[in-house]
Amino acid sequence: EPVRAIAVSENETLIGLNAGARHLVTATQGGVNLWDTTSGDRVLSLGIGATSSGARLTESGTHLFVEHRGDSETRLELWSLDEGVVTAELVVAGSPSLVAIDPTGARLAVADYDHAVRVWDFASGELLAQIDLQTQASQISLAAAGDVLGVVHGRSGVSLWSVAQPQRPLLQEFGDGNWQLVFAPSGTSVLAGRPAAGYQTYRSRDGKLVGPAIGVRSDAAQAFLLAYSQDEQ
Repeated sequence: EPVRAIAVSENETLIGLNAGARHLVTATQGGVNLWDTTSGDRVLSLGIGATSSGARLTESGTHLFVEHRGDSETRLELWSLDEGVVTAELVVAGSPSLVAIDPTGARLAVADYDHAVRVWDFASGELLAQIDLQTQASQISLAAAGDVLGVVHGRSGVSLWSVAQPQRPLLQEFGDGNWQLVFAPSGTSVLAGRPAAGYQTYRSRDGKLVGPAIGVRSDAAQAFLLAYSQDEQ
């Protein structure tokens, strides 16, 4: 049975639950609302603006990540759900191809259409690394500590990069297929591969193979069902 019914306006959309499921987070046309899951009351409203419906929770559930895209520049914001304020902000030129944030919101990766991915310290605005790819990225992600970048190159392959040493990849695998790459919750390992050949586990810090191929399938319906359990086993 439901443990709590929360009455929200019909024009609000669900964003998710914050850390510890203490609050339900919803978006309106101009802002974001936090609802107490114990009482059902609205306890906080964030004036994020017109892009509120595209806001997303960090994996840690403590912050909200917001993109304000424009023709000449894009403003990226990190909102604290406890304090209801912007704790980090970065402005980049134009409208980037892809944006990814690490689970805690400490680091931010931005992919442009020049095949480059730039990794920033979100709080200080310091550029930590520029990683020049051979092909355009279709998906980017950061490991838990924000120290390793994972890239999917469309149907061509995947690569893994150290933010501290971005000159050469830790791992590159190429071939036609529905490639996927996901980091473990701890960030210490990564699963990468494609359904037809299977997926393999690599060590994030150096790209070393640490397990046999798993999940070999020819069924196209399984192409995007790849994830770690919370115990990473």
